[in-house]
Amino acid sequence: MTNREKKLIWYSLIILLAYLIPFEGVPKFVAFEQEINKENLTLEKKIAKLNQLISEHAKWNQVNLQNIEKKKTLDATLLSGTTQDLIGARLQGTLQKLADRHNIKLTSIALPQFHTRQGWLFTSQTIQFRSSSNRLLQFLNAIDSNQVKLLITEINIRANKKTLTGSFTVIGFSKD
Repeated sequence: MTNREKKLIWYSLIILLAYLIPFEGVPKFVAFEQEINKENLTLEKKIAKLNQLISEHAKWNQVNLQNIEKKKTLDATLLSGTTQDLIGARLQGTLQKLADRHNIKLTSIALPQFHTRQGWLFTSQTIQFRSSSNRLLQFLNAIDSNQVKLLITEINIRANKKTLTGSFTVIGFSKD
């Protein structure tokens, strides 16, 4: 190969490169760089989202623990039992213990009545009693402050000298 042919090959190579680099190479390189930037941006967004989820995990875990504690507290205030009869017996037993503790004479205990609504079982119990006014107030306060949440919905009292007689209706709550 002669010098002239070599120069011609070099010139054609330079012309070819002068055409390829600006019209083929640079656009492909720019497109490649844009694709890399796009992927980096997507990865940065995913990393930010994961970091946010990680930071919120502790918060939601704490909220979950608080809700579990609230549920335990609520469950402790409910009448427990698997059947209505067992729940009614627990309500009667609770009322009997409170009455014995405060020297209230229970003269009649009616059968409990049950009502369900939106997943809750309401157990209604009517009881007739005989007591002094001080003991009755202590008993009513004990019902109000009892661990098992009880609600007095009706009370009828008659005075007979130093003794009070009457009846009251108490509702206890449990999950259906």
